[in-house]
Amino acid sequence: PGVQNFITRILEQPRFTAVKGHKPPIQFAHVDDVASALAHAVVEDLPGAYNVTSEGWLSFDEVTAIADAKVAWVPEEVAFSVADRMWRMGLGESPPGFVHYVMHPWVLSVEKLTATGWRPKHSNRDALVELVEEHRDYLSIGRLRTERSKVRAVSAGLLALLTAVVWRTVGSRRP
Repeated sequence: PGVQNFITRILEQPRFTAVKGHKPPIQFAHVDDVASALAHAVVEDLPGAYNVTSEGWLSFDEVTAIADAKVAWVPEEVAFSVADRMWRMGLGESPPGFVHYVMHPWVLSVEKLTATGWRPKHSNRDALVELVEEHRDYLSIGRLRTERSKVRAVSAGLLALLTAVVWRTVGSRRP
């Protein structure tokens, strides 16, 4: 909860964009677990680097099912090309190299941290369900983000305006 970044905006898009032939597993970390891991590391004076995430992962299909997301499959060349153009135009939030992260698995082991006594309280599924619910009312396209209700209101207003113009045009042609 309370997180807004390029990953959450993927959840807010009308469709997940995915690279054809790639369905990597995906991990999530609940913000409360991240905070408790940091507190644990400070209290225990843990040296070095530790991965913080939920244990295990979700399959790509599980993620899209939980998010109730439709997937737009694009060829690899198109994914890199579009990501590059969006990045150059200032519309993309992540550089084109990020495409590799949606093509290949990059799941983390939390074993080193759990060996120190810390455990995540939230599963991948729980963290994703909460994230999806929190972002359900938003619509994002690139860096543009708004509430879905505003899009519906503007669409209804434009439709009413268009209807009035058509009626006026048709009415002015009658003898």
